[in-house]
Amino acid sequence: MRARSTTSLVRGLQVSAALALTALFLIALFLCGCGEDEGPAADGTAPAKIADLAAGAPTYSSVALAWTAPGDDGTAGQASQYDIRYSTSSITKITEANWDAAARCTGEPMPKPAGSAEGFTVTDLFEGTEFQIAIKTGDEVPNWSRISNVVVVTTPHVMNYEFVTKWGSQGTGEDQFEMAVAVACDAAGNVYVGDASNMRVLKFSPSGAFLTKWGSEGSAEGQFTFIEGIATDAASNVYVVDSKGYRVEKFNSDGDFLTEWGEHGISPGKFGYPCGIAIGPSSNVYVADWDGRVQVFTSNGAFLKQWGSEGWGNGQFEQPYGIAVDSDENVYVDECGNSRIQKFNSQGAFLAKWGTLGSAEGQMKNPHELAVDRAGNVYVADFHNHRIQKFDSDGNFVIAIGGYGAGDGEFNLPTGVGVDRSGNVYVADTGNRRVQKFSPAP
Repeated sequence: MRARSTTSLVRGLQVSAALALTALFLIALFLCGCGEDEGPAADGTAPAKIADLAAGAPTYSSVALAWTAPGDDGTAGQASQYDIRYSTSSITKITEANWDAAARCTGEPMPKPAGSAEGFTVTDLFEGTEFQIAIKTGDEVPNWSRISNVVVVTTPHVMNYEFVTKWGSQGTGEDQFEMAVAVACDAAGNVYVGDASNMRVLKFSPSGAFLTKWGSEGSAEGQFTFIEGIATDAASNVYVVDSKGYRVEKFNSDGDFLTEWGEHGISPGKFGYPCGIAIGPSSNVYVADWDGRVQVFTSNGAFLKQWGSEGWGNGQFEQPYGIAVDSDENVYVDECGNSRIQKFNSQGAFLAKWGTLGSAEGQMKNPHELAVDRAGNVYVADFHNHRIQKFDSDGNFVIAIGGYGAGDGEFNLPTGVGVDRSGNVYVADTGNRRVQKFSPAP
């Protein structure tokens, strides 16, 4: 028995050794084969650069592009994707170096076979602005082409607005107002209205459908004594000026109270009588104080700086009411007492002014709230002229909307104005106790 066991063990060891040698031999063959034939080479050829990109038919919010499709490999085959980008003149010209800083379009077409005619309409632009547009083409790897030729196009100003809808009447119901004095739009296009006499904020859809409301009379958190201004930030938080409460209150978009700051006084961080409010791209909060100054706070109410004094000179104010901030953080302030608008940089340095007392184009009678659109145009609620005036960022008159009356497109003492991302204009038509909506007309 012992001899048989020994023999079996020897045979087993021999078989294991043979298997091991076979495995080593196969591995060696595989490695040798890999050295002789590495398979197909990786695709390292990018699509060709587009050289004939053209732009035409600009509207205030779009432009049509046309070009010839390149291939998958150079000018042959069919590529897999396009990357179309645009930028404003803040970038002198789109280049390979600053490509990632440009805004990418959505909904780009799938490439057609090489040599085919391609087209695409870039939307979500804004009026009166120079844009640079370019394309890159990618294959399935993806290998990306070099940047195409850059086209430059300027969108025209909107020179006409058409009445769209209205909502509201006198009362305390869900879509009623006693004194609609302030209006602001959030990132989704929802509209917030400050109803001063009913001591509340109402939220509506872009078409005027009631969504929610909050507030009541009082000085506790979430209550109001008299609303003058309202603004929203990039996160759709809502800031409300409670003027007779000498404070700013901050809420989320559903009306939940977040924080507040301010009290009556003349020292920094206190208010004589706060009116207008605006949020800059830095998220800083700018407040127009009736006592002749602008105060700046963080989004949570920490005081940062102030400028201005009572008077008629540059950088002085007589009853400042409305305030707005553009994408470059320039600050626009209108004055009820001086019937003019002043423009400052974010540090309070005076830049320009326009407007005098009167009813002609560019003149004003006790202007109230201000708004700024994405292109930097300034909209002013020209209170006693019963109209909205629109200016470019340098103060040049563009167009007026409205006139005295109670019909569609007419106003009775408009106090508040707001503009959404698409350029729609909302007006707090105070004397008529309603909100009106206008859209850019072709």
